[in-house]
Amino acid sequence: MVGCLAIGALSGFATRSEFLTPSVRLFMITGLLGGFTTFSAFGFETFLLGKASLGMMALANIAAQIVLGLGAVWLGHTLLISGR
Repeated sequence: MVGCLAIGALSGFATRSEFLTPSVRLFMITGLLGGFTTFSAFGFETFLLGKASLGMMALANIAAQIVLGLGAVWLGHTLLISGR
């Protein structure tokens, strides 16, 4: 969630100012923060839940990650562009 919040905040900052060039934005958002927020842990945790025959928990994990992750991106972005 921290990585999603950071990506939203950085994209909001980039929208609000012209300080970051498109190349720098791409490097920071996709490169640095994209690497920080890999889904490897998410995939592994979901896999372990499925392997333990906890299918409903695995589905709940998937839903929570998607909803909370997108919510954090929106929040980070919104917080920084609201001060326009």
